[in-house]
Amino acid sequence: MLLHEFVSLLAQDFPLLHSTLHVCDFTRFVTLAAEVTARVQGTLSKEHETIIPFLRNALKLALPNDLCYHLWHTTRHLLSAGHVEPGLLIQLHGYQPDLPIPEHFLVCPTKHCLTCSTPHKLHIRSRIDGYLYDVDGVHTIGIVTLKCPGCSTCYWPSYYSKDKIRTYYSSRFGRNKQTFQVSCHFFMTHRLAELLREGAMLAHISNFNLANLFNRCYVDRVTTIPPLTSAPTILPDLSEVTCRDALDINTLLMKCNSAGTCLRVNTSAAPPDKRYHHAMQAVLEWIALEGSKHRAHACSACMRVLPLPSTDGTPKLGSIRAVVTDGITIGHWRCTATPAQLRELAHAEGLPAPNGPCTIPLDRMSDRFCPEHLTRLGKRCVAQPCKNDAEEGSPTCHLEVHINAYAKFKAHITSNFALTSMLNRPGSNRPSDPTVHQDWNTAKLIGLEDVQQGDEEERLHEKGREGGDAAPTRISLSRARTHNDQLCVSTCGVILARETFYHSEGVSAVRVSNFVSSVQAYDCTLTTFPYSGLSTTYVPKCDASGEDYGPFMETVFPVDPFHFRSHKETDKFCQYYTDPKLFPELRDANGWYFNASAGECANVWYGGFASLARNMHPIRFNFMMEDMIERRNDWLIRRLSKRNNITFLGDIPW
Repeated sequence: MLLHEFVSLLAQDFPLLHSTLHVCDFTRFVTLAAEVTARVQGTLSKEHETIIPFLRNALKLALPNDLCYHLWHTTRHLLSAGHVEPGLLIQLHGYQPDLPIPEHFLVCPTKHCLTCSTPHKLHIRSRIDGYLYDVDGVHTIGIVTLKCPGCSTCYWPSYYSKDKIRTYYSSRFGRNKQTFQVSCHFFMTHRLAELLREGAMLAHISNFNLANLFNRCYVDRVTTIPPLTSAPTILPDLSEVTCRDALDINTLLMKCNSAGTCLRVNTSAAPPDKRYHHAMQAVLEWIALEGSKHRAHACSACMRVLPLPSTDGTPKLGSIRAVVTDGITIGHWRCTATPAQLRELAHAEGLPAPNGPCTIPLDRMSDRFCPEHLTRLGKRCVAQPCKNDAEEGSPTCHLEVHINAYAKFKAHITSNFALTSMLNRPGSNRPSDPTVHQDWNTAKLIGLEDVQQGDEEERLHEKGREGGDAAPTRISLSRARTHNDQLCVSTCGVILARETFYHSEGVSAVRVSNFVSSVQAYDCTLTTFPYSGLSTTYVPKCDASGEDYGPFMETVFPVDPFHFRSHKETDKFCQYYTDPKLFPELRDANGWYFNASAGECANVWYGGFASLARNMHPIRFNFMMEDMIERRNDWLIRRLSKRNNITFLGDIPW
């Protein structure tokens, strides 16, 4: 049917509709009606009675209801032939060498310079082709960059750059809430980044597997992704590095958005793999200062409200908050400077001996020492605690015993190689993921020596896992790792805090009170019960050393009932202070009120990241784990809200 024939028919049959219908309303009506009809595929017996009310509501049409019915009956026979899929057609035919029309154009949200005192109007600098990763695959994009004629600041769709400092747009400056820039040619949607990050949280999926999962579904089996005309060497595959940076940027943007700040990244101060460490460290320092997002969580599964005795007859209520502390052997490489070496260096400078190991992060994960100690100890023999310098071209000194020990050490880790065993130590049911040591593109095994070194270091100190001291050894050749991470978990399962222990769980290694009191800040009106395996050692240690017990005047330290069975009855201090049966508030008519196994359940989940985090930089490791904990807590609290036996759920006011 020709257009003039359709107009004549409309004027003849429905003159009122012909005289009142706007072209834009007609176009919108036909476009949406054609799409709905194609999706319905004739399955509705009375289409007009269902579709027309939907069209009026969705399009906010001012046409009366009867005129909408007239328009439907006039156009329904044209809908099938007039239906098109614009997105698919642009994807298939838009981006061609002679007609470069990408699926999306991305531009910066401002037209005037944000840094000049007198804002200049921005000029178009260039247009770059790229790829956008989304939950439905890879899309071609046109990236429009602008430049200020006054200060030469370059403006990209997600940030502006001046003096190699990238400043990402905040919501106040019109930040794109759907997409963000990862690198020059690659963008990603926030919804895909959230999907991948949640997958990592729930299933412990490494960046290697996330990237390959996406590529298998949306790149390897798809033949319609065109190459970039202006950048033919740029491939549509999602690389592990792009995946890693995208997830980091997404999390940092979310953190900055919630804080009302802008993300700033110095692209010249660090290599690309450490580009976002400064921003990550700022987030970690904020968490260390203010506590985690769910630090004040409380619900009926971890807090019990009880009546208090009253002298004047006025009803009073008290509350008990129960938490569990437990450790999990997971961590990162650390400075290998021994206590003897630290004392030696401190004595040479006339300083007091340090209280604990060196906590300065390594510059590279393959280093033995932090930057401060590398210049002073880096040339020494690797057979610690030897004070001799290593021979030129050799990792050991001239002593034959050290040469033989190193040769035996290398032969042992080479001949006794079992990747699964190494990745799975210690613990029997922890997921092992060897892909974190493979190249994302070629699957070639990389970092094998680091895996072997870590395995040997864990074997060396395995006897000290339960809080005791490791068996003494004459020569240590492996690099050092942090000993464990301690979790403070509500008995409902919500993780309140975490802390890295550089030595064993024994209270002589760290001040446990600093960790536990970090959670107590909100508990000024509560009696708190931290179930802890450290209770039997921390309480007498605190008593004997005269350590300030003030922060814990409203706190008791029982051991959970299961573990208390194995404690010696001859230990009078333990029996008097940590026996859970001494506290009737912990029981109700059905037995123990609180679930003391919540800590072990959290450890099972937390330990699943051991393989993924093995070679991570400390800053990236801590940032990832804080993000994973926050996401898991959000997920768990939502599940708690669906339980019928949860009578209240919220945060402790402070």
